[in-house]
Amino acid sequence: MSADLLRRAAAKLREHAEKASGGDWDADGTELYAENGAIWIGQMDGDEKEGVANASLAALMHPPVALALAAAMDEVAVGIEYDPMLLAAFGYAELIAVARAVLREEAS
Repeated sequence: MSADLLRRAAAKLREHAEKASGGDWDADGTELYAENGAIWIGQMDGDEKEGVANASLAALMHPPVALALAAAMDEVAVGIEYDPMLLAAFGYAELIAVARAVLREEAS
């Protein structure tokens, strides 16, 4: 179950990251840019403080981060299938929580 959850989350992350504008993302105030400012992605709504925070977070979580996280989820899924006790032994519960958040699924 946990391996499947990780693989589904990894696939979703990879799918979205591969469709998104590539390169590093940057925030300039409430505006979000990709590929070192060459592509304008959009502007975050909300008050100035919240808009800046939203843009900064989106820039921080740019496609290379999603792809790295997807790769980590796939690797842990392989380990869990090999030895289910790895999940508890190495504290991968946090990665399971991230996978649930990506998929917007509640813990069962």
